[in-house]
Formats: sequence, structure tokens, C-alpha cells
Amino acid sequence: MGEASLALNLEQRQGRATVEVAGPRFSGLQGRSLSGAFRWERDVVRLERAVLEQAASRCEPPGPARRGTPALV
Repeated sequence: MGEASLALNLEQRQGRATVEVAGPRFSGLQGRSLSGAFRWERDVVRLERAVLEQAASRCEPPGPARRGTPALV
């Protein structure tokens, strides 16, 4: 099972979300838990935090990652 929360403001084109999943499975990878936090501002989505825990390890990428539309020149 998992848990998620979402807060959106469509007029201002922004929002926040959190996701928590117990026992995630990806292509043969079995985790104990997966969690993440996201922020949306206009046309940019940022992954602010991500954590994957396995029985004997924990993976937490440093810093935020962002994805947006390319700037027009």
C-alpha cells in the first residue's frame, strides 16, 4: 500500500505532492519503501526529495532534480 498527498493551484500553475509506497518493485528490484516530494511551478516540475530503502541499503540522490520546457530564444 501507499500514501499520497497533492495540493494544486491551477490558476497560478503551481502545486506540491508527496508519495510514499511500501514494497515497491521495479524490473526485478524489490524495495522496502519508496518516498518522494515534488513541486510544480509554471512549466517546471522539481523532484525535491527521493528515498529508496532496501533490506540492506538506502539510496537518496543529493539535491533536487528539475524538468521543464526548453527556453525559447
